[in-house]
Parts: sequence; C-alpha cells; structure tokens
Amino acid sequence: MKKVRGCEGREEEIEIEGIKVNRCPMRMITGKTMAYIEAYHAYRSGFLPNSGGWLDQPVKFSEAMRVIEGAMERFGNEKSL
Repeated sequence: MKKVRGCEGREEEIEIEGIKVNRCPMRMITGKTMAYIEAYHAYRSGFLPNSGGWLDQPVKFSEAMRVIEGAMERFGNEKSL
C-alpha cells in the first residue's frame, strides 16, 4: 500500500477521495491532526474536552468534529455502495 499511496519511491500525483496529492498522505497528518482524530473517538463516546455542553467547547474543537464527522459519514456511505 505504501507504493500505491505514493509513500515509497517516486512521488507522483495521485487522487485520493477526490483530492489530488503528490506526496504520501501519511506525511500530511500532523500531530495536531492526529490529536483531533483521537479526540473524535472520545467525542463519539460522549466525552467533551471542557465541562458543560456543546456550546461550552472551543470553536476549533467543534469545527474539527464537524469536519471529521462529515468525512466519516462520506467514507461510510461510499463503503456501503
């Protein structure tokens, strides 16, 4: 899979999920991105980073969860086709 994803050998432009990339997609995931992905799993289990409700959470957290949720739904819908 490393070669297919462009993580090994010559890095040519490939299309993944409608996005054109010319390098290994794993190199595009930063520490902050990984932290949001890990936080998403806690969020799905009902845990929020701050006490209180949804409106008491940081805006960046709320936006990140919406983006990840949308990607997960899109990925799930495509997998079921």
